[in-house]
Amino acid sequence: PTHAQLTQSVTAEYNVSSPTPPSVSVETQMSAAEIRQSLQSERKVIQDLLSSWDAGSFGFIPSEKPDGRIRIMFENWNSLKLLQPGKRHVGRLNSLINQLQIDCVA
Repeated sequence: PTHAQLTQSVTAEYNVSSPTPPSVSVETQMSAAEIRQSLQSERKVIQDLLSSWDAGSFGFIPSEKPDGRIRIMFENWNSLKLLQPGKRHVGRLNSLINQLQIDCVA
């Protein structure tokens, strides 16, 4: 078959299988609005989940510490590589302690 014949056949099948309604009812409009609203709320939930995953791979800690709370941080001291030049691990640890308002490091 030629390109024109294929296009004509597909167009004819599409027109038969998807008739257009003469008018859209109020119930359909309300249903569409509800679906749209639920999709928007689902997108917001997904965006919140993605942003929390970007914040850290092991969970999320809010940067502001509530009153009356103590934050304890456990660190694998062998991973700091204190004998290597540069000490970037120590600097990164110190900035994390300051940023999260850590009270005790073990």
